[in-house]
Amino acid sequence: MNNEGKMEETPEWQLFKRIENLEAIVPTLRDAYGLAVMAFVISFIHQAETEANPRQFKDVMITSLEPFVSPGLMKILQREMLEICESIEKERGGATP
Repeated sequence: MNNEGKMEETPEWQLFKRIENLEAIVPTLRDAYGLAVMAFVISFIHQAETEANPRQFKDVMITSLEPFVSPGLMKILQREMLEICESIEKERGGATP
């Protein structure tokens, strides 16, 4: 307790306030993460549809992104890109050369 009897203003209680502040932004960070993945997926779809070989484009993107994203995010992006390539191939009537 401080001189005025307010425990909330002591360093020990300020730690709890900081934790509350961090907990308040977690949903916002999740939203931003999800939005970033969706933006990537949409842009990948747009570009991959114009490529003669979407899988080759996917491989180039993986090589370009790997140094900059976490392994967990890379796994998500790889899965999404592969599904998109398969969908494009299906629309085109088979695998691309």
